[in-house]
Amino acid sequence: MHTGAEQEAERRLREAAAGCGRARVLDPVAAELLRYREVREQYGRVARSRAGVV
Repeated sequence: MHTGAEQEAERRLREAAAGCGRARVLDPVAAELLRYREVREQYGRVARSRAGVV
């Protein structure tokens, strides 16, 4: 049977491991969303300049 301290340490390790897994999934997604936003903003600037809107 685990002591309270062992259970707490195991819980913290599980949370840390889950956080690493989330970061591995979410960091590339966040980077892609940022890239998408930058491209969309650039497209908007080009589209406005071609339409004669400043």
